[in-house]
Amino acid sequence: MRRASPRCGSAVLWSAMDNSRARGPSVGVVVAMLAGYLAACGSSDGVPIDDFVPAYYAAECATWTRARLSSDQTYCVAVQSTLRPSDRLVREVAAVKAGKVKYDGQRARECLDAFAGISDYESNPLRACQGIFRGGNTPDGAGCLDTVECHRGSYCALATTDACAGVCTSGWTGCLEDSQCAKGQVCDGPWPSDGKCVTPVRPGATVDSSCGTWQACQPGLYCSLWNGCQLQGNEGDSCDWFSGCTAGLVCTSETGTFGSHICRRVAAKGEPCQTDYQCGGLIWSTITCDMTLHVCVDNTSDGPCFSVDSDSRAANGCDPFTSYCDDSTLPLTCRPYTAAIGDPCTVNRFGCGLSAKCQPDPTDSTGKNGFCVASTVCTP
Repeated sequence: MRRASPRCGSAVLWSAMDNSRARGPSVGVVVAMLAGYLAACGSSDGVPIDDFVPAYYAAECATWTRARLSSDQTYCVAVQSTLRPSDRLVREVAAVKAGKVKYDGQRARECLDAFAGISDYESNPLRACQGIFRGGNTPDGAGCLDTVECHRGSYCALATTDACAGVCTSGWTGCLEDSQCAKGQVCDGPWPSDGKCVTPVRPGATVDSSCGTWQACQPGLYCSLWNGCQLQGNEGDSCDWFSGCTAGLVCTSETGTFGSHICRRVAAKGEPCQTDYQCGGLIWSTITCDMTLHVCVDNTSDGPCFSVDSDSRAANGCDPFTSYCDDSTLPLTCRPYTAAIGDPCTVNRFGCGLSAKCQPDPTDSTGKNGFCVASTVCTP
């Protein structure tokens, strides 16, 4: 295996992230810079603390690309890095740097290596990633950045979902790793999110059998949202989850919502398409379906779009680095970002930019108006 440099190219990635947070960057520039980072990584050594978050995004996006959830790995990393400045992993790294939590670089390497070869959405390498951050002994009532800092049975209560600081609070029944569960139990949940302690169940082996722990089914089956383990669908079959289709197909929404879903062939730029999510990838895609011509085209900054959800800004037909999906009028249309930090904005709209948000004005009685502020970035 090729040896990586000690910094694994992290300076390249963070530089790309900083550039992507500026107004109006070219996704091509960001992707090109990220390609340098991804090419530099790959080692059997422990992962330096400053490299872990970008390396995790790269490994995660590689899996999503194989699972047909992303059209392009480097594009996925570029958007992830910009959309998630207060992500849990970022907060845990900040906790390490604040001296509140210990970091295991070798365990981090094992976590990243566990992503290799995974090609479906459900196979989160949970157990291989446990124990990267541990050792928190912050007492209840004291400040915290993340639950991993708090005593067993307590969690870090954050004021908002994108906050970087909270208070250790008792009464938590979740878990972050198997060691926090009783003997004979495991922590079931998609790391690094909170899990729950359960008695392990083997992967479901037959159609209609219950899914096992970590939503696991035997090869050839997938864990359905409602019906336990099911056979993966062929082209034209109905489906209900990301991995519900055989290789080369994607479970697309026929209505733009979680309604009717059909397995369709993943389409490339210039190829025919029938639905919004068929082109490139289901979550992170550089192309979208032109529903008039029914052909896959590049994301646009001024054309039609189909989602205003903040979590879908990389899969709504708009170029997330330059525009957002405006639902103030119909039909939904991509609009260029127009507001800068400090400018007036409309709450629950995304005109402030990919790495900013509209903070409500406390003096506005309607609750609709606010000012653009930079997204929270967690640091020690």
